Amino acid sequence: RGATNLTLTSPARTGIIRARGCTEWYLQRLLGGVGGGNDLLKFSADDALTYAGSRIVMEHVRVQDGPCWQVNMEKVVDVVVRHVTVEITCLGMKPRGTVTEMIGAIAENTDGIDIWGKNVHIHDVNVSNGDDCICVKGNADGSGIFSENWLVEDSVASGEGLSIGTMWSGGFLTRNVTWRNIVMRNTRKAIYVKVDSTDNQVLDVAYQNISVDGAALQVPVMIGAIHQFAGGCPWEWPWLHVGTCSVGSNA
Repeated sequence: RGATNLTLTSPARTGIIRARGCTEWYLQRLLGGVGGGNDLLKFSADDALTYAGSRIVMEHVRVQDGPCWQVNMEKVVDVVVRHVTVEITCLGMKPRGTVTEMIGAIAENTDGIDIWGKNVHIHDVNVSNGDDCICVKGNADGSGIFSENWLVEDSVASGEGLSIGTMWSGGFLTRNVTWRNIVMRNTRKAIYVKVDSTDNQVLDVAYQNISVDGAALQVPVMIGAIHQFAGGCPWEWPWLHVGTCSVGSNA
């Protein structure tokens, strides 16, 4: 907590950080009511909020099969994530298609890289998971730390998409975020902006040169509601729930 001038790296570029989500968490959580499970890697501010985590570099590591979010950074400033692979290995069968995407629906809450903070540069990462691939997060908790000044570029991803939100608190500011030169391969979604809570603001956001390679298994672009909480559109649609999906919005 509150780490400053921290570099997490693998000098040989072969380092792996992993858990047993595929065998011990995902199916049990969705269908068996098993609760719990921690984020695999978490960086955050100190408890007293006297300072945020700052000047953090994460590079040349592979992160696999965490029970919940794979990489979670909260209230951080000046962050670089580069040359990192994040993957849920249950989805490793190629080519991806109906069966693997059904497993992706089971691997709920396996966000890839989630960051609440400012001055963030993410590049040359590969994310393959069952929830948000790279996600701008945050809550208005009085700390004054919002998510702004982001650049995400030159990467490959597959999952719930390049996401903004959800900010559950309301009153949160996301500003000056650019995504560019990213390939989404057989993804569930590609671009996903979900700011349902009251009075959240999203300003100056750009998606540039975002390519969908193969089918978007749900929708390529979704802006507005969180789909599984909107109308008759559960998380597991369309694999474990048949029929059409009616999406409303309380944004």
